Amino acid sequence: MKSITNQLAAYKIIITVIFISLIQIAAGTTVYVYRIDGKAVDELFLVSALQGIVNRKGPRLFLYAKAGNHQHLLPDYSDRWIEYYKACKDLQFEPIEGLDDLINKFRSEINGLVIHDPENDATTCLAMTAAGLDNLLPVTSSMQALKSFQGLPVKYNFSEKWSKREKLAAYEWALENLMPRCSKKIACSVGNNIKSGDYVVMKKGFFFRLSYRAADGEIQTIGKILKALDAPAAVYGWGEPTEHEFMHVVSQSGNFTMGLIQPGLSFHAQVPAKTQFSQLRHLKTGETNPEKKYYIAFLTAEGDTPKAALSFIGGQWLDGNRGSIPVNWGMNPLIASEFPALYEYYIDSAKPNDYFFSACSGAGYLYTAYVPDISKFAAHTDRHLRIADLRYQDIWSFLGEYRITDEKSLAVTGHYLKNSSFIKGVLYCFHDLKFPNIMFMNGETPVCASGLSYWQKNTALELKTDIEKTVENIAPPYFLFIYLGLDAGHADDFKKGGFVAREIPTFLNKTAALLDSDKFKIVNLDDFFNLMKFSGKCSFIIDNKVYTAGDTANLELIIRNFNSNTVRGSAVAVMAPEGWKPHTVNPSVFTDIPPGGYASV
Repeated sequence: MKSITNQLAAYKIIITVIFISLIQIAAGTTVYVYRIDGKAVDELFLVSALQGIVNRKGPRLFLYAKAGNHQHLLPDYSDRWIEYYKACKDLQFEPIEGLDDLINKFRSEINGLVIHDPENDATTCLAMTAAGLDNLLPVTSSMQALKSFQGLPVKYNFSEKWSKREKLAAYEWALENLMPRCSKKIACSVGNNIKSGDYVVMKKGFFFRLSYRAADGEIQTIGKILKALDAPAAVYGWGEPTEHEFMHVVSQSGNFTMGLIQPGLSFHAQVPAKTQFSQLRHLKTGETNPEKKYYIAFLTAEGDTPKAALSFIGGQWLDGNRGSIPVNWGMNPLIASEFPALYEYYIDSAKPNDYFFSACSGAGYLYTAYVPDISKFAAHTDRHLRIADLRYQDIWSFLGEYRITDEKSLAVTGHYLKNSSFIKGVLYCFHDLKFPNIMFMNGETPVCASGLSYWQKNTALELKTDIEKTVENIAPPYFLFIYLGLDAGHADDFKKGGFVAREIPTFLNKTAALLDSDKFKIVNLDDFFNLMKFSGKCSFIIDNKVYTAGDTANLELIIRNFNSNTVRGSAVAVMAPEGWKPHTVNPSVFTDIPPGGYASV
């Protein structure tokens, strides 16, 4: 606890000096705290809607929760944010004990009630939607007797309008009567674990809970909802029955997902903070001469989700050994744009060995290969990357049963990069590596693939062995990134439901100690991609055409020399892909290339 207090004091000094005008906006602001751990689901929806409504005017209501031992959360995350905001933003937190007291505190801002049937998900979703549109409280019939509700008019009674078997009719009614007034940039897909939605209420989004499995007969209605949005739009929450089916449907609509479990985003969105960010480091070493080594970049998972940012990246950020070894932390750039106080915390507390990259697949999670117009999503991502200062992008073009060819995946990525020029390097996860490990897209952007994606095992020795096995038949310099699940190092413990250690930096420290430092070098992604450009080995993606036997492709090759010494033309070799025969290119074609110069054929 001492180290936490010291860190917070340091943050306060920095923010007081540089951003005093912003702090004065929030100085002395009273935030009311209401505990929701152990509350019934009906009450969770109620207070979540209330939070979204009242926080439109500022960070006024904080819902306090204990997260349990969930892998992606942190049991005491609420306490830590309260401590941080007290120290760094001069917010004052005052508890409210009972639901009656909570409602009465903000009663003047409530226009009435909307009644839903807790056994009928459709009516609950419609009630949450109406709550955001008209400043209503979603309540069940049994909750109406609460003293603080007396005198509030019932604006809608959905509990008696549709049976559970008529849920599609309920959504058809909502599409006609509620959707026109909803924001077209946000919605909430209420999955099994979603009992909140305050931020979507705050933004007046549309709520729904339907199955993404085609055989269940609800896809058509989902399609109507997603089509009504202004793509690319954010779909908060989660979907059922599987991640793959959920992601496939949302991606096909041109929209993206924002995985969420816990409430509170409406509060963090309103805390004053910076609006433009800079990472602590870019190209720390500035090396341009790769050693004969295997360069390793360690990456953390789940950064695409607001739940990770809310819970200190599953608690991994709080590991006492963070900063002792280069670690690359995934982060959704929308966190910087929409919840800047959260992102500010990570930027300000980062150490020289901490580096942030843009998590899958940009400003929102989707499968890029299934998006109808990737250029729109890429342009959307580019805007937010510049705010967050994230220069390296993790791209997931597909997952699971929605596999596509490498050629299609790469073609889509090429279009993505043409519309997102801030990206300086691409990480390709979950591919079978039929293409080379290093490629250059659009002539200059390096793309790196890895077979060690979502690594989930138990010991540093296992990771060390997997790394060595991956590179055993490959000559250095070589570049390998390892994408780690948040349970890396303790996978079996998590599966058993036991304590989940939150110590990825410590685990990676142990792994690095086992690797031969004469052969392996741990780096951050800025150096990783920069050195890649000087490694002397690469492949180029030419175009999207499908070639058949007998075809000829006319290529222009430009070799640039970024080194300080002359590169001899005789040292440059060009090899054609399997099945192709070069007609004119050979090493003697290239002239000697002086420093800063180039040669072309």
